[in-house]
Amino acid sequence: MTKFLSPTSINTYLRCPRKYYLKYIKGLKERPSIHLIRGKAVHDAIAKMNKGEIQESKDFERTKIDLLSLFNHSWIAQEEQIEALRIPEETLNEYYHESAEMLLGWLKRHLPSLENRNLRSKAEVKLFSQNHRVMGVIDAIHSINGKVSLTDYKTGKIDILSQDIKVQMSVYALLYRENFGPFRTRSSSTS
Repeated sequence: MTKFLSPTSINTYLRCPRKYYLKYIKGLKERPSIHLIRGKAVHDAIAKMNKGEIQESKDFERTKIDLLSLFNHSWIAQEEQIEALRIPEETLNEYYHESAEMLLGWLKRHLPSLENRNLRSKAEVKLFSQNHRVMGVIDAIHSINGKVSLTDYKTGKIDILSQDIKVQMSVYALLYRENFGPFRTRSSSTS
């Protein structure tokens, strides 16, 4: 049986078929990087918030403290990988604080929608398409007054809709449509 392709594997192939071969066919592991570690910590904090692991509050300061605590916990959980990178402490602190600022920027932009009583969300939704042999894990699916929004959190410094994001959101739109029916979609980033 053929395995399912993910948006990441599709984008890897589109950028570099050899890298796709080495990673997905030969099974070679990617070296850890501070960018992957940072992305995981930011993503984990937002995902846990979407899953309701922090108490809902209209108070920005309370929510900020809780979100940064989730981020810090995920950062510390990756301590072994961080140490293996041998990055100077000052540089690590810059990455940490820059990542926390990304989270706070995301929170400022999204807190009003998080407080919306008409918002229903699902977090970390794994979907498959048997027809197209693709799968994906959608970071958040929001339903607001009958309209659906698919969200994938990004930690890049530039807030652009890249070709990779277009491919990823197209796969997510296909997956959502095949599993749940028609909808409207938009993308979101943390940068």
